Order: sequence, then structure tokens, then C-alpha cells
Amino acid sequence: MESDKKINRGSEWKKWDLHLHSFHTSLENAFSSSSMDEYVQKIKDENLEVVGLTNYFNFSDDDWGLKDKLEKVGIVVFLNLELRLTYTNKEDDCCDLHLVFSNELTKQDIDPFLTKLNCSVSGSHKMLSAATSIDEKKIAVVEFKDVTNTLGDDALSNLRGKVLVGMLSRGKGNSRSSIMYESLTKDSDFVIHSSNKVANISDDIKFWTGEDVEKPLTTKAIFQSSDAHSLDQIGKKFTWVKGDSCFETLRQAVVDYKNRVLIQDRAPSESKNSSPELFINKIEYNQDGETRTLYFNRDMNSVIGKRGAGKSVLLKHIAYDVLREQVQPDVKEIHKLKDFAIQWSDNSSENKYVEYIPQNYLSTITYEDGREYDKRDQLLRDRLFNNEIFKNADVSKSEMVNSIELKIHAKLKEALSMQKQIVDTTRQLKPLGKVIDKEEAIKLKQEEINKLGKVAISDEDIKNQTEYSSEIESLSKEIKLLEQDIRIIANINSREEMSFITVDDEAFSGLSHTTLELIEKQIEKLSNQEIKVYLNSLFAELMTETQAKKRKERHLRKES
Repeated sequence: MESDKKINRGSEWKKWDLHLHSFHTSLENAFSSSSMDEYVQKIKDENLEVVGLTNYFNFSDDDWGLKDKLEKVGIVVFLNLELRLTYTNKEDDCCDLHLVFSNELTKQDIDPFLTKLNCSVSGSHKMLSAATSIDEKKIAVVEFKDVTNTLGDDALSNLRGKVLVGMLSRGKGNSRSSIMYESLTKDSDFVIHSSNKVANISDDIKFWTGEDVEKPLTTKAIFQSSDAHSLDQIGKKFTWVKGDSCFETLRQAVVDYKNRVLIQDRAPSESKNSSPELFINKIEYNQDGETRTLYFNRDMNSVIGKRGAGKSVLLKHIAYDVLREQVQPDVKEIHKLKDFAIQWSDNSSENKYVEYIPQNYLSTITYEDGREYDKRDQLLRDRLFNNEIFKNADVSKSEMVNSIELKIHAKLKEALSMQKQIVDTTRQLKPLGKVIDKEEAIKLKQEEINKLGKVAISDEDIKNQTEYSSEIESLSKEIKLLEQDIRIIANINSREEMSFITVDDEAFSGLSHTTLELIEKQIEKLSNQEIKVYLNSLFAELMTETQAKKRKERHLRKES
């Protein structure tokens, strides 16, 4: 049976390690007690789909042989050339550069580059291909501009678009303060990170992706890697990359890293794996005497083909195979494809539920003359709401709309109040422009005071009253925000599954900035159950804070 690694399901999340040292790495090689077969098996056991097979300054024939061996078991291999630059960081360590070569390049493609680029060994220049001894590789350095100039050499045009430059980040406290290092990283295609400290990679993601508010830089993709020099280090650190296992995916990920690169332990598709019965694994059918298989992705599947290629036929077969005798528009038994069968991701073939909308159904009801719009919309709503996902999404949307409307009304009320204050203040200030008007106003006020009788109101009393009013108004606003936060958190915590909830989730829409910041600091590192516990704790804290502010508000009103 064909292995899953060779099955094309389109764009999927896969494990990549772009900085994994070769079994034959020339420096700090701790693979000596392991066998080559153990090395290959370890990479397979860790489910690494793509590796950057790394060596220093050049590649040996053994590296090429290892590349072939890994590719035969389904591992995609990019050769990764690690170079030490002449530039140093604040710790006086040389900066490391990585050249990642396309897996499609051959030894004959790369060797001319290794011959053209020179390194410096104790002041003497040598071709990279000639720097073979361990002692030479320990002290050899290259100039960054020489690397870029050589890659741009017309004689090496076959490398263009097939080599990407990665700068090794050593963490915020070790390399980032070097101005030269920052400049080199900006001129590279991406950043390779191998730190063991979670704080380091968190800081570097913010820094090199331009999200550091203190010192934002040009956006740059970051790939976590193991930098493995021994068997036990393989699989300890890696990056999830979405796309086919090929060099073109790396090129896309460098540009579209926000959608294609994730640094985390668990698989991004883990939540989908928890409900395999909801997803089609593959379909099989017989055509022209041959059994054909079509595999499906657990994300959105898009079937593309020219007119008459069989797109609608495929959908009709799926709908008929599942629904059978159920009444659905445009679904009838089809005899064109024989032995048509669906296998779901839980390995069952039993009937499931699907929602089938025929090819021209939507366009037919969309372009009518308008007389049946209400009927059409209700029909679509009924069909969609057969699915709990759509129903829950509509509830979330309604709650979000209500929350936004409350904010809009509050802002409108505030704007109207401010407008009234402006009108009242303008009216009060208008007569103050003339002395006679001022005197008349004073006289009128004095008469009002005389009618009311003498009241011993001091300047301090007026000041206190003003402060009370201001504080009461501030407390009222804070209480409203806290009560809104409490409702939203209670709704969130009613969910059964929250292992993949993030602060960008629509469920968090409407939370105050203060509460959202508290959640943001915790949610990324908590499990599903820990998130629920934390939100319960936060809910209790907000309730306590709300009650405290209400008591204070009542006290102030009584005092004023």
C-alpha cells in the first residue's frame, strides 16, 4: 500500500527541520555511536517530512549518498551549507549563514559554486571545496558580499531561484544588539532559530517579524530547527510548514509566513484528527477497468478542471453514495463510474451526513426577478442550519453584532452628551463677552441666592462634589465594561473544545483591552482544560472587581 507521505492531498501542515546536521557532519559530530540506518529511522520516527541536511563549508560524496538514502524512504532533502561570516555579534561570536539548496539541484549544479566562492583561513584564501580539514573549517570565514556576488554570477544562473539564504539567530540577548547582525538578517531571505529557550524564540518572532513596538523591523520569516549533532537531538525542535514537500513551498513560506509557518509542538490539524468521522479520507472507483483513487484534505478541498472534466459528476457520486434514498435536488443514481466507494478518515464506509448543493442551484435562485427572495433566503437558511457549525457560527455572529451595537450606542450617547455640553457651555460663555452682561448675570445669580437663603458652601465643597461626580461617572463606565467582559468569558467557557482557541477568535470580540491582554499572556501556553480553569478564575476575579466597584459607586453617590 502506498505510504501517506507519497499521497498528494494538496496543501497540508508538515514537519520541517531546515538545520539538521548530516550523519557525516565535519564538526562536533556526535553521531559516531549510531549507525546510518538508525539515523535514517530516527528521522522517519519523528515524522519529519523535509530536512535541511547540513554540513560546514562544503558537501562530501557521503552527504550526497545520505541525501539519496533519505529520499528513497520518502524524506525530502535540501542540502544546507553552513558558513561562518567575518562579522561578529556583541559576544564576539561570528555570525552563521545558511545556504539552503533546492532538492532538485544535483552535485554537478552545486560543485561550481563551492569552487567559485572563497573562504579565508588564517588570512589565506581557499576555495570552499578545498577547505576539507577539520582544523580549517574551525577557523574559516567568508564575506557576506562574496556569497551574494557569487550567487549572482552569470556562470551559475542555474542556481537562481533555487537557493535561499538564512541567518542563524542566537536569541535576543546574544546577537540582536549587533547592528551588523540586524543588517545581515534583513538582507537574508529568512531566519533560522535553534534556541532552547521559549522566551528567546518568542522575543525573536516579535523582533524579526516587525511586531516589536520598541524597534520594529522589516517582516522576516522564522524557522525553528534542531541544529542536531546527535541522534537524540533529532525531532526535539522543528517547524510546521503548510504546503507540498518541495522547495517552492519554502519560497512561498518565506513570503507568506503568517499563513504557512507555525512554531508549536502539536500538529495544527490536531483538532480535525479528533473527529475523523467528519472527513473523507479518499474515494475509489473503477474506470476503464482500472481502480482509481482520489485523496482528500482535511481542510477545504477545491476541485479544479475544465468544463466537462467531471467535477459535477464527482460531487453527484459523493452525494448519492452518502444520501442514497434521501430526497435531494439533482441527485439520482449514476452508472458512469463503477464500484464507487467513499472511505472516511475513521476507516469506515458507512453513510454520513453531507450537504449537497447542485451546480446551478445557487445561480438559479440568485438571478430570479426578486419575487421569491424571502422564500429563497429561508430555504438556504434551513439547509445551512442543518449543520451545527453554521448554527453556532450564526449565534456567535449575533452576539458579536449585539456587542458592537452596544458599543456604538454608548459612543453615540457619549457624543450627544458632549454636544449638549458644548451647546450649554457656549450659551453660558456668550454673555461673558461684555462687562454689562457679566454684571447683570452676577446680579441675577445673587438674587437667586438670596431667595434660597444663605448656604454655607465652600470652595472645598464644590471641588469635592466635582471630584465625586467625575469618579462616579468613571466607575459606571468601568462597571459596564466589566459586566460585558463577564458575559463574553462565560459564553467562551461554555465551549467544550478550546484547545485551539486564540486571542484572534471571534469569541473574544468585544472584550476590553485590559482583559484581552490578560488572556493573551496565558492562552498560548495552556491546554484545553487549563484554559477553562484560567477563564473560570478570571471570571471570578472580574465578578469580585465588579462588586467592589459597585459598592464604591454607591458609597460615592451617598457621600455626594
